[in-house]
Amino acid sequence: MVRLEVEHLPKDREAPAVWLWSLKTGVTDADVDRAWQAFLRRPTWSTPHP
Repeated sequence: MVRLEVEHLPKDREAPAVWLWSLKTGVTDADVDRAWQAFLRRPTWSTPHP
C-alpha cells in the first residue's frame, strides 16, 4: 500500500490522504505515478449520469 499526501491545496484547503494499493512488491516511483494516474482516471460511480 502507498499513502499519498498533498503538501498544500489552493486556498489553504485540507486534503485527506489517499491510499493506493498494488499486488506488486518493490514498487518504483514510476509505478506510484502510474497508480496515481489510474486513480485520477477512475469512473465516478457516485455521480448520477443522465
